Parts: sequence; C-alpha cells; structure tokens
Amino acid sequence: MKKLVCSILLILMMTCVLSATEQFTAEEWHNKAMAAKESGDLELAISYYKNVIKIEPANYGAYFNMGIAYETQANFSKAKECYLKTIEIDPGYAPAYINLGKTYNEDGDPDTALTWYKKALTYKYDRTLIYWNMAVIYSKKGDTAKEIECYLNALEYTEKGIHRTGTIYNNLGLAYLDAGLPLKAIAAFKQALVAQPDVADAYYNMATAYDETGDLDNVILCYEKAIKIYPSYSAAYYNLAIAYHEKGDPTKSTQCFQQAARLGDSDAQSILTDQGIDW
Repeated sequence: MKKLVCSILLILMMTCVLSATEQFTAEEWHNKAMAAKESGDLELAISYYKNVIKIEPANYGAYFNMGIAYETQANFSKAKECYLKTIEIDPGYAPAYINLGKTYNEDGDPDTALTWYKKALTYKYDRTLIYWNMAVIYSKKGDTAKEIECYLNALEYTEKGIHRTGTIYNNLGLAYLDAGLPLKAIAAFKQALVAQPDVADAYYNMATAYDETGDLDNVILCYEKAIKIYPSYSAAYYNLAIAYHEKGDPTKSTQCFQQAARLGDSDAQSILTDQGIDW
C-alpha cells in the first residue's frame, strides 16, 4: 500500500513539473530568457533556455544564447558545450564558431581559438570581426607579421567611414610601429582619422610614429591636435613638453610640463619639483 501511495505521489510530481514547463511555448520561454538576460539574471535566463530545449531539443538558438550566458559568467566549459551543441544541430551557424574562438581565447587557449576562427572564415559571416579577433591573438603571441596580415584582411571586408574601420586602422598603425615601420604606421593612423576625425589617440599614436622618423614639427602638431580633442590628455602634454625641449623651446616645454603636472602626471611633477618650479 505504501509503495502504491509513493508511486501516485511520484506521478503527481512529474505531472506538476511537466505542466510547469509546458505552461508556455518554446518561443515564450525564449522571450522570458532574453528578458532575464537583459535584466542581468543569468541563472534565471539559463533555466528558461533549458525549458526551451525541453520543448524543442533541436533549438540551436537556445543553446547558442545559453552559451553566451555561461560565457558571461566565465563558465567557459559550459559555454563551449553549448556552442558545440549549436554546431551539432546547425553546422553552418557561423556565430557559434566565432564564439568558440572567443571562449577558448578567454579560457587561455589562443591556439585552439585560432583554429575555431579559421573554421568560421569558411562561412560568409562578419569576416572583419573574425580577422580582427585573430589579429588581437597574434599581437599577444608577439607575431606582428600575422597581426598585420589579419588587420589588412579585416579591412578588406569592412566599409569605410564606420567606427570599427577607424579602430582597425589605428591598431594596424600600432602593429606597424611594433614592426619598426613608422612610415606605414603614419599612413595607417591617417586612414584612422579619415574614418574617425576626432579620435585623440590616433593623433597621439601618429606623433609617436613621427618621433621615430625625427620629424619634430609633426610630432608637436599631432600632440597639439590630440590635446585640442581631449584637453585632459596628460600624457600628450608630457610628451609635447619633451618635444618642445628637443626643439629648443624651454618656455613652452615648461608650460606643457606644468599642465601635465596639474592633470596628475607624476613624472611631470617630479621633473618640476627637482627644478624648483611650481605647477
């Protein structure tokens, strides 16, 4: 008799669980999951995605979005499982390959990340982003030649004038500097400024490149333009002070050191203190 009672209770419990899942459609659970993710409740979002999968086991979108939630939590093993399941269901879903590359890189395995990015390149999906991510990995690995190659490839697939075009050209310029190619770096920084004219960092980096060529006039010009865009750019004031010193203009050099010091640059403060100059 007790066994019968237990069996009835178990059936009732299973019925309750089933009805709890099926009280919404897969689409409704998915919408609830997206809302939970937007609100920052990732655990709740994951539980809702699991409900989607209970109703629709082949819903690759639920696996993919659940992978993003796990990745955001830095639960990389679970994120990888979800992305791999996404590919198992839909082998042509390129974003899953990209996210696998991103997740492996975040998990400290850049070589495997590159393997997944290269697989993603076989699909016609945001190759700019893929090459960009690959360039970042090659930069960290110290492979400047591959980094430059990837940035150049990224630029082939992006439109001129949009935000990331400027960023890619700026990063390409930095890579050229690392490679000891200041003239190519200058050309890249100029292209960055064509795409985004009001980016102080591009002028700052271009000043660094001109400095390597010994062109003090353009060094000064670029730092001044960087400061005009970003008046609190203490590092630009500090380097401009050095440029004016090398140019033989101690008055402007001191003025720039003083401004850098007022903006909190500790090196400028030390230099002025040693010389007994207030700021």
